[in-house]
Amino acid sequence: MLKRYAQVFVTLLAIADAALTAGAFLLAYHVRFAFFATPKGVPPLQDYLLAAPAVVLAALLCYRAYGLYRPRRTDAFFEEALDVVKASVTTLVLLLALSALVRSRSYSRLVVLLFAVSLPIVLTVSRIVARSVLQAARRRGHNVRRALVVGTGPLAATLLERIHRNRWTGILVTGLVSVDGEPDAGAASTPISEGAPPPPVVGAHEQIEQLVASASPDVDQVFVALPSSHAPELRRIMDRLADTTVDVRFVPDVLGFAQMRANVSDFDGLPLVALREGPLYGWNRLLKRSLDVAVAGLGLIVLAPVLAAIAIAIRAGSRGPALFRQERVGLDGRRFDMLKFRTMVPEAEAAGPKMTTRDDPRTTGLGRLLRRTSMDELPQLWNVLKGEMSLVGPRPERPVFIDELRQTIPNYMLRHKVKAGMTGWAQVNGLRGETSIAERVRYDLFYIENWSLLFDLRVLALTVFRAHRGAI
Repeated sequence: MLKRYAQVFVTLLAIADAALTAGAFLLAYHVRFAFFATPKGVPPLQDYLLAAPAVVLAALLCYRAYGLYRPRRTDAFFEEALDVVKASVTTLVLLLALSALVRSRSYSRLVVLLFAVSLPIVLTVSRIVARSVLQAARRRGHNVRRALVVGTGPLAATLLERIHRNRWTGILVTGLVSVDGEPDAGAASTPISEGAPPPPVVGAHEQIEQLVASASPDVDQVFVALPSSHAPELRRIMDRLADTTVDVRFVPDVLGFAQMRANVSDFDGLPLVALREGPLYGWNRLLKRSLDVAVAGLGLIVLAPVLAAIAIAIRAGSRGPALFRQERVGLDGRRFDMLKFRTMVPEAEAAGPKMTTRDDPRTTGLGRLLRRTSMDELPQLWNVLKGEMSLVGPRPERPVFIDELRQTIPNYMLRHKVKAGMTGWAQVNGLRGETSIAERVRYDLFYIENWSLLFDLRVLALTVFRAHRGAI
């Protein structure tokens, strides 16, 4: 019954996509010739009406190729929106190739451009509407998938917590299946939804086939969430489920040794699990870099008088250059020269490298003011513009200190999976100066694992109000 409803929904979604695609194409025609100059006259609408079926067919093929009609119950909306953009771009490329083969008619390039811009927008809006409809139905008990979870340990408990957190998926766990030798670590006490009791243990894994058969057709999905030490049981469980029609999903046990959020990718049909991959690649890297360039470029222009005044004051107050260059370690362990306004006397490190302390005697009078207001960091906007740093990220450290810290603080080097930042999550929470470095690292890793553009904007906003916290 559920699969029949899914087929109906996919069919309706494909029909809606076809209508929206045709509408976007014809709307692009009307906008082009209604609001832009037409020195060669307006081509007949009939030419575009004749092309519309080919456009729709090519688009539907691309939508299907990018999986827009596959089940996406557990996919985040961003993943679906990204596939929509990819499918739209591929559709555009395909149409341009087809138009080159059609010599009898020529089509306006501006129409194609307007179509390319509007298509991903209308498709994304349609997905938002579709998801809203599905989520409303699931809240009313419709389109719900009932599942069994094999496992009662920490991995199963984590899975149940994720299901509870993402109730929009419409997955309802009706019971747990125990496995010999696995300790109960709280899975059986994890609630699935507000007001609902925790899932009971309904049997042992030797009975999995009978448990599924007795619950069918209500239970149509099985999650296997076992620790890696129980790998032999996985094959036996799969053998017992071979004569059933339930969908089986395996939750890999990477919690114990994944040093960052695990990501799964497909390599020619072989699933690969990344255990310590940074979050900034593809679109994420482009978004973050765009924010860095925009803010750093604007900041250097707007603050130019302030930067010049500080430089003049430093030169007038003590001998030596206004800017101070110091080697630091950034993304992937690469070294670069970080810029700061000089806040110490020129011979500050004549006796060797030393971390700054509160009321450091090496600091000049103006330097103390600059450090406590964090204005000595402003020249790093140039490092950001060059791509050596980012606006937000873990603060970079000197190589001489990293060699010691990496030996004493677990996962310290994971800080270098992203660019170093002018400010960071640790800094806006007061972890600067003489505070615990281990605690700073914990905050830095939290930032890396939970990165988003909104997180960066939040840190930047907090920096404006908390720049002085912990400064020495």
